[in-house]
Amino acid sequence: MKATATNLWNKIEELQAQFAVDRELANTFGKLVEEQSDWDSFRINPLRFAARHGLDATQTVNLFIYGTKAGLFELDWNLICPMCGCVEHTYDSLNQIAMGDTFYCTLCDEHIETELDNFVEVSFNLSPQVRELDIHPFADQDSYFRYFFSQNFVRPQAFVDYLLHQSIKQFAPLPPNGSVTLTINGKPGEHYRLISLDKHSVATVQFTDEVRTALHTVDLQAGSNGLRPTEIEIGSGPLEIRVTNQDAQETAFALMLSDWEHLSSLLNCEAGNSLMEVKPFLSGKMLLNNQKFRESFLVENLPNGMNLKISNLTILFTDLKGSTSLYEKTGDVEAYRLVQDHFRLLTDVVSQHDGATVKTMGDAIMASFSTPGDAVTAALAMVREMKALNDSIVDLDTTLELKIGLHTGPALAVKANETIDFFGQTVNLAARVQGQAEAGEVWISEAIQSDPAVQDVLAANGCRAEKHTVTLKGVNSPSTIYRCVTA
Repeated sequence: MKATATNLWNKIEELQAQFAVDRELANTFGKLVEEQSDWDSFRINPLRFAARHGLDATQTVNLFIYGTKAGLFELDWNLICPMCGCVEHTYDSLNQIAMGDTFYCTLCDEHIETELDNFVEVSFNLSPQVRELDIHPFADQDSYFRYFFSQNFVRPQAFVDYLLHQSIKQFAPLPPNGSVTLTINGKPGEHYRLISLDKHSVATVQFTDEVRTALHTVDLQAGSNGLRPTEIEIGSGPLEIRVTNQDAQETAFALMLSDWEHLSSLLNCEAGNSLMEVKPFLSGKMLLNNQKFRESFLVENLPNGMNLKISNLTILFTDLKGSTSLYEKTGDVEAYRLVQDHFRLLTDVVSQHDGATVKTMGDAIMASFSTPGDAVTAALAMVREMKALNDSIVDLDTTLELKIGLHTGPALAVKANETIDFFGQTVNLAARVQGQAEAGEVWISEAIQSDPAVQDVLAANGCRAEKHTVTLKGVNSPSTIYRCVTA
């Protein structure tokens, strides 16, 4: 079914007008969106969309951000279980994720630590204003699991086959205020779980060594608090489980044999590493490091005291050398104009290299990036662009020169003035590394230098990393840091 043409193309026109999107690009994007199937228009991964259609990934992400602002899409934050790829929770706002440090995987029976970079997937749905998607997750087992599993986490086929065709004994959609009966003949010692992915609820059935021959019936209620009772222990033999839906919403249940050892062996290799393939996807971290997202969604209803973990974030600090003498030599008006030009230049460079300007402080900026390689590429570009800016200034006997420092590591995303800031030792160390730089220099920490992508970036830019051992403020032992110099 094609999108409602009038609504879709009105939104595309709005993209062009409000965000100055190139007309040809906007029309191409509109046609691709219009031709997508309902399932392809649900939980869209913009990185996969770009790869499939030969588009620039950064540009495509920005189009989806603009499209969300224009009402073409709805943006979701999905909490993904790293062990099975199940979409455990879907939120329409970042503040909902901040309500807890962990989330529970119903299928794996594990609590997962919430990390914006690894387990928070950002996706886009075509807005109902454009087209109501004909998707029914409770229609059958395939639709249910397609809905509740991320397409970006590709599970080994042996695991999928076993889970769907052997471990799961029965799948039962349950209409509003309706009932369903499931039957099983339990063997001694067998352990079953009745799971509802949509309700995040589990009831366990443990068969003991006592043998029964008569059919036994147990009643379970599915309400707003999940399944009740949550535990059933009974002798082995025929069992009838009658589930009554006490809610006005449709739901579904799967009765599965809990063969954890075998399921784990199908998901992991002998060394214990996951066999699941993770396709590139837009993570929560990547979205917070997107300049267009920060500009378009500046204010969210974020809770006070919010802090979300990021396992690895790259922070870049700059400082402007000679700004005081600039004001003395040119006067306040001209100096202010030049400093603002420098801010615009740096913000553009950061955005072009998949980063975001977090804040400005005096004549300095703090920027964040998802990868060290992007950050170092941006830093070297800043030095070149500042030289070009200086060369364009006439009748000025002073120059604007940057001092740049970078570090990467874990951080917390926190609320600051109704937007997102980053906090932690990684941020502090990035500032300390920047403090070692002189005019026109880029200094990087050992964690940055050791990244293979950074070494490639330095080589591509005709640079090498010159090793230094220094004592950084707030760090007890000497630190190894590097100055990027021309090779």
